Amino acid sequence: MRCRWNKKQTYLFIVLLTGFLCFPLSAGGKKIIDTIVLIDAAGETVRLPQPARRIVVVGRAPYIPLHMLYMFPEACTVLAGYERKVKSDEPFLSIIDSAYHKKTVLESNPGPEQIAALNPDLVITKETVSGTLARSMKVLGIPVLHLGVESPEQFLKDIELIGRVLNNMKRTAEITGYFTSKLNFIGQSVQDIPQSERPRVLTLEYSDRGGSIAVKVPARSWIQTIQAQIAGGAPVWLDHAQVQDGWQVVGFEQIAAWDPDMIFMVVWYQLDGAEVIRSLKNDAKWKKLKAVAGNRLYRFPEDIFGWDTPDPRWILGMLWLAGKLHPDRFKAMDMKTEVYQFFGTLYSLEKKTVDAHIMPKVVLDEPH
Repeated sequence: MRCRWNKKQTYLFIVLLTGFLCFPLSAGGKKIIDTIVLIDAAGETVRLPQPARRIVVVGRAPYIPLHMLYMFPEACTVLAGYERKVKSDEPFLSIIDSAYHKKTVLESNPGPEQIAALNPDLVITKETVSGTLARSMKVLGIPVLHLGVESPEQFLKDIELIGRVLNNMKRTAEITGYFTSKLNFIGQSVQDIPQSERPRVLTLEYSDRGGSIAVKVPARSWIQTIQAQIAGGAPVWLDHAQVQDGWQVVGFEQIAAWDPDMIFMVVWYQLDGAEVIRSLKNDAKWKKLKAVAGNRLYRFPEDIFGWDTPDPRWILGMLWLAGKLHPDRFKAMDMKTEVYQFFGTLYSLEKKTVDAHIMPKVVLDEPH
């Protein structure tokens, strides 16, 4: 696949950008340029003398800012390099940008000198606190834009920041309009359900890191919790979750004490999700849970990436979750249609491209 931004469009973009930068001259003969001033998710003031032309993405979960950036056509030309944590970015972003493999790759935890060597005029990172990276970049005169992304509200604010950085507010409106319409659809469908009548739900992450199996619940402020709430569920773990950032390990005794109506399992990407679900359904202890006995233990869906993370796919996860929690209210919704619309609207992918590269990876796990 070629980048959706073809050569003719790229040339036009350069011409328009050049015209944009050629402001009238002041009496002193200097160009008048309006500085772009932003307040990012870390509360930091970011100043750019012009729209960003060389962006580097680094930090925690760099695929999330990358996937947000690539909802804008300018990403194909402005992305100078990115930090690689895992190689799962390539199978997705290469579908959108045929030159993605030519972008400079920084290995995990690059130093400021490595980042600066790419000559960026902006560094983007997923973080809500300004830390060592921002301080190092500031010394080098390179601004850092922090994205928060962990809630729908913050996600939409971050999209606006990216739009202003790229000077493309028309595309910003298209993106935010899509997400807002889906949120409104879900909200209006479940708003009249009393809290006492909402299904008691439990979202868990099942992981095996360092050879140790762990089952965890998300922080109260994380997108997985927010998904369950907005989709019309009553999360059972809210009073137990003490972590502010991340996942908290829980024992089976606590899960049994909650005994939720429905369980949604996020399986760590390096594990066989289908096998994990099968093993839990056959486990003598788990069989006693109301959700498992009633065949309401579900694996959270995914395609190349999971639908539970603050990646743009969180809206697909929320739609799917709402359909599981309230099938009578979402019976007209077809998730495959939603997938086509998501990738078509946000990444300009045609149906045949989605069928070839995305749909074979889609897991909409049904209970057996």
